[in-house]
Amino acid sequence: IETQDAIIKTTQELKKSTMHHLFRHGLHGEKTKQTEIGEIPESWDVVQIKDIGEIITGTTPPTANQEFYNGGGYQFISPYDIGRNTKIYSTEKEISEKGLNVSRILPKYSVCFVCIGSTIGKVGITVKEKSTTNQQINTIVTNSNYEPFFITYLLDYKSTYIASFASPSPVPILSKGKFSEIPIMVTYNKDEQKEISKILLSIDKKIEIHDSQRCKLQQLFKSILNKLIIGEIRI
Repeated sequence: IETQDAIIKTTQELKKSTMHHLFRHGLHGEKTKQTEIGEIPESWDVVQIKDIGEIITGTTPPTANQEFYNGGGYQFISPYDIGRNTKIYSTEKEISEKGLNVSRILPKYSVCFVCIGSTIGKVGITVKEKSTTNQQINTIVTNSNYEPFFITYLLDYKSTYIASFASPSPVPILSKGKFSEIPIMVTYNKDEQKEISKILLSIDKKIEIHDSQRCKLQQLFKSILNKLIIGEIRI
């Protein structure tokens, strides 16, 4: 377990440094230029988040109506479900088809950004054909000019900066209107977007493999410990 933890930590540091290089110098290590949001690759530009695609704020189907939840079947994404992996593979809660029909439906590869509370700034991307979120999350459904994984990694890289626009209060809130107007740097080169995504996805894949191995080892450890305690295994 300790070995897996060490590998995951090292790979996460690699991902962080790789993102810093790619989003500071671009795919080809180009010179930088000074902008309102700091230094960015010379060929890149600054746009507002609303220029990247449609922004959707989640909602919660009335919990009093159990028909919206019984049977599940569709992901109901909350901040708790975001952050372990870049891809949102599973959720703690699910809603039924009836619940989905009274929600704001998200297509596959929608980019989720937590905009309320202590976990503000967490980023993830949907991988199911249909899903939805609660009201703590603003989601970007990217337009045809942008590759969804590129935007996911970009927002992850700039998460602290984006979160800094939240209203100062005991519970920080980044409204849809404020979120949509935040300036962010982008490349219009779709091939560059895809290649950057490919590089970071390969690093994420390594993290996922070792995270899965760690979980299996932890389950094995708990199982053996339990058998030792009840005397099923004797020393």
